[in-house]
Amino acid sequence: MLASTMKMLEPVQPVRKPRCRVVRGTYPNSFGHIARKTCTKPGYTMYQESVLRYRQYAEGKKEDTFIQTLATNHISWEEITEKKMVDSAVKRKVRCKFEEEEKQLEERQLRLKKLLSDEENALLNEIESVPFTIEQQKESMRQRAKQLREKREEERQKLVQEKLDQKFRLECDPLRTATSKRLVQEIAEEHRRNSNKLELICKEKQMVDGIFREMNKKEYQKMLEKEEKENKERKARNKEVANVLREQMAELEENKRREEKLKEEELKLLKEQAILDEVKEKRDLEEKRRLQQETRGIFEKSIKEKLRRKVEDEREELESDIKALETLLEKYGEEERQKQQRKLECQKETQSYLKYVRSLLAEEEARKKEMERMIHEDIEKQWQKRLKQWRLDREMRRVLMDDVLRIRSRQVMDKLVAINTERAEAEKEKDQLLGEIERHKEEEAEEIQKERQKKSQYFQDLRGQIEFNNANQEVLKNLEEECYKKELQAEKELKAKVENLLKSNVSLCDQEHPLRRALSQVC
Repeated sequence: MLASTMKMLEPVQPVRKPRCRVVRGTYPNSFGHIARKTCTKPGYTMYQESVLRYRQYAEGKKEDTFIQTLATNHISWEEITEKKMVDSAVKRKVRCKFEEEEKQLEERQLRLKKLLSDEENALLNEIESVPFTIEQQKESMRQRAKQLREKREEERQKLVQEKLDQKFRLECDPLRTATSKRLVQEIAEEHRRNSNKLELICKEKQMVDGIFREMNKKEYQKMLEKEEKENKERKARNKEVANVLREQMAELEENKRREEKLKEEELKLLKEQAILDEVKEKRDLEEKRRLQQETRGIFEKSIKEKLRRKVEDEREELESDIKALETLLEKYGEEERQKQQRKLECQKETQSYLKYVRSLLAEEEARKKEMERMIHEDIEKQWQKRLKQWRLDREMRRVLMDDVLRIRSRQVMDKLVAINTERAEAEKEKDQLLGEIERHKEEEAEEIQKERQKKSQYFQDLRGQIEFNNANQEVLKNLEEECYKKELQAEKELKAKVENLLKSNVSLCDQEHPLRRALSQVC
């Protein structure tokens, strides 16, 4: 609004007219054209400037339109708000005026009630404060007696006047003739009025019967429409319930399939757990067998190595001894002669040498045993080291396998717990669905029972209406018969009374007709 107002307050720029390039010449009918200014800008720049100017113009126009729309909306909003304020102010003033009027009326009623009560109290006090004296009582009694005498005198004068009028009517023949004619006219008028009244009663009865028939027809039509509508609604509701039941049955089937799938998965997990346990047992047995085989192989290898070394050492020693003995024997054979003498010495030396060799062999055997012992100790150390490493590796593998089995067991247990949870939820949903189905069946049975009760109540109401109409018709018929009988009796009495009056010259113009009285009593 401020921008539009500022824009409206801006000074109006004068419109620039295009310059005329036609110039009159010095001679008549001669003219010339002023050359156009040469453009210093290229065409593309001018095109861009024109596009920018057009965009600015469009944006300004759009902004003006938007501002104008805002202004229009603001004005319309102000008008609507002003109307609402005026209406609310008028309603408030009217309500205040009504409240003031009611308040003033209540105040006036209270003032009037107070004045009446004060006046009544004042009168009562005045009556109580002014006691009657004996003279005043006598005077009031005299006035009362005078009033009673005047009243009795007026009644006597009235009775005398009536008797005189009756005597005049009885003694006046023209009056009696006119009275009888007027009585006959009144009787005819009464008959006509009674017949019209009976026709009106019959018409009213027919109209009431038609209204009842129309009402019954409308009620029956409404009942049919209502039943049709209820049947449609019941069909739609049953269809919807059938769809819901189908969805619920599909959901139950889905839950059954899911439960079967969960059972299969549970069996699969249990089988997998059994396979893992079996693999663990097999692994332990294989590890034990491998350990036993490795131990047995190491011991067999060490024993074989000991035996081989022992055999090789003994063979080498025997070969060396045999070679030494052969050399000695050869020497002895060559020098047999020379050494015959020394044979015993040689034998002694040989025996000593053999002893020496045996001692050497014993020492060698001791050294071999020591070496074997040392080798055995080294083997034992290596074996203990290897066994320790193997035990560490086996412990690590066992820990790793236990971790894997524990993780797998935990996963299996988690899956079993999830399966049990899903199964419990599925059972719960199944119970809920079955409960909803049972509740829906109960509600439907209750609705059907209510509809049956409503229909039975409606038919009972219809029977009651029919019985009421029949009873009403019987009552109306009995009333008509009674009216007809009373009319006949009244006509008989009227004829007898007219005859008596005609015989006795008495007029009944001022008395009520008995037929009208009977009809008034009946109606």
